[in-house]
Amino acid sequence: MRLLANQTAVAILNAEQAERLRALYEANIDRSEHERRELANSIHDEILRNLAILNNSVPDEALPTTTKTPMPTSTTACVVSPADCAL
Repeated sequence: MRLLANQTAVAILNAEQAERLRALYEANIDRSEHERRELANSIHDEILRNLAILNNSVPDEALPTTTKTPMPTSTTACVVSPADCAL
């Protein structure tokens, strides 16, 4: 009977230790995810700040001018598919 009690006690201790390890593992994952989010936000904010500084430090005359090419337009409205349109 004593042997059975000892084995039961060991099994209970093992189960409790497994639960503590699982809780520590989950806490570690949560902490890692929190750090990852903070790092991503920090990098994002730093890049945006640097781009704003760069944008404000370059005079408008130094920026290349862009010309937009107009999109081709069709006088025929196509409802079904382009192959069905007679242009």
